[in-house]
Amino acid sequence: MPPKRRRNSSKGLSASNRAKLARKDHSKMAEGDTDTILEKLTELQSTVAKQEQMTEVLDQLSILEDNINHINSELSSHKTRLDENDAKLDNLFIARDDQSATITKLQSAITDLKWRSMQSNLVLFGIAEVSGESKEDCVLVITNFLKNRLEIERVVELERAHRLGRTPSLTKARPIVFKLLRFTDKSLIMSKTSALKGTKLFLTDQLPPEILQARRILQPFFKKAKDLGKQARLVRDKLYINNVLFVPGSEVEAM
Repeated sequence: MPPKRRRNSSKGLSASNRAKLARKDHSKMAEGDTDTILEKLTELQSTVAKQEQMTEVLDQLSILEDNINHINSELSSHKTRLDENDAKLDNLFIARDDQSATITKLQSAITDLKWRSMQSNLVLFGIAEVSGESKEDCVLVITNFLKNRLEIERVVELERAHRLGRTPSLTKARPIVFKLLRFTDKSLIMSKTSALKGTKLFLTDQLPPEILQARRILQPFFKKAKDLGKQARLVRDKLYINNVLFVPGSEVEAM
């Protein structure tokens, strides 16, 4: 038995009904296309928004990169200036060290000149001081001391003599410094100082303050070496023990 043919539902409809049905189908198709278009538009808008965001981010990154480049340029400029300042400081330190070395040499030269100018000078401690004593009185005191205390028979000529210090002390006599006219008389006088042992009198070289300060530091070592029976001698501001230069702090404990 042959299959039954499906009847077209639109057949048998009036022309107006068929037109309505066509419009309805067309309307459904239009609604579907609109939805699709709207979805595409939404996707497109989202894509555009994302692109705009990316563009904004890229712009911000570009600005940040410019800022970083500017900062790096400033840092490089600061580093260059710092390097230049370091070089200037190094030059200043070198100049300072050179000046310090020059000052030290000048001070040493001045001390040497002072010492040389005092080579004919001696200082006598322990002689009573008389109120109103003049320089001429000091010359007479020293002349009598050399003749009577040290028993030097020949005349020792003095260039000058005076008390050290400005203000007389009521409890302690100021020492007398005197300058010999002839340097050769100095060794003669110092050879007679053994006569002063057991007295309050003491005779020594006049030395510049710088050398005296150095000797004050060396004096305990000098005394210790002597107590140990070693050969010790002070030469200007240097101490020699057994003919070896002694330097405090490097304790050659040959002491």
